[in-house]
Amino acid sequence: MSSATDSLGFWGRLRRRLARPLVCLLSGMATALAFPPYDIGNVVWLALLPLLCCLWLGARGFKRAFGLGWLWGMGCYATTNSWITEVGHVFFIPAPVFCVIAFLPLMAFYALLPALWAGVMNTWLRPDLTPLPDGITTKAAAAPWAQKTLLSGLRAALGGGALWVCIEWLRAHGTLGYSWNSLGMALYNGLSLVQWAEFVGTAALSFLPVATGIILWCAMRRTWVQFRRFGSASRPWDFYGTVIVLFGLFTG
Repeated sequence: MSSATDSLGFWGRLRRRLARPLVCLLSGMATALAFPPYDIGNVVWLALLPLLCCLWLGARGFKRAFGLGWLWGMGCYATTNSWITEVGHVFFIPAPVFCVIAFLPLMAFYALLPALWAGVMNTWLRPDLTPLPDGITTKAAAAPWAQKTLLSGLRAALGGGALWVCIEWLRAHGTLGYSWNSLGMALYNGLSLVQWAEFVGTAALSFLPVATGIILWCAMRRTWVQFRRFGSASRPWDFYGTVIVLFGLFTG
């Protein structure tokens, strides 16, 4: 009986240990659906939500977040660049051998950039995630807490969006750099938004889905915490403002 209980405990711990890495890897692969040949462009607006859940529903720290971000990058870049494996045929190298000696090491190198982003987001740019104090029983009394978390979410969104633009720029330069398949390029299915690339470039356009995703995550978390306590929640003004800004860019 004891050995059976220990075995169940082992498998339970194993599942908990593997759950977040698997979620990050699969969400990175799902982000690739925003690019050809899949062309499901709207995926990009939700691309980072699973990664943010894995980062911010856990402990603060750089090392763990770096690993989760690296898995997200491996899933995304290995899927979007899978066509590179065809290059091995030109040199008469079997596809499995080419993947091991060239393709996977190259993708692992590119994945260091989202890994760095995730590490910074879970340390210096991590929003205020303090729980709602127990003594608060009304939404009015929770207003200072809500305002504090809202402002910290906006700070994380601005910083995270700007940092993502930087990693897109870094990925596009250097000997091994390439500039296609940035998150900004995934907006090409919506011509009204992607035309802003004429003024800011596709790398800078990546700011929009990243910052929007962060604001959406923070607004949903704040709303859920209030709803569990009071049965209702204050208006997510940060999300409303984001929608207005996106609408202005869309009509511009």
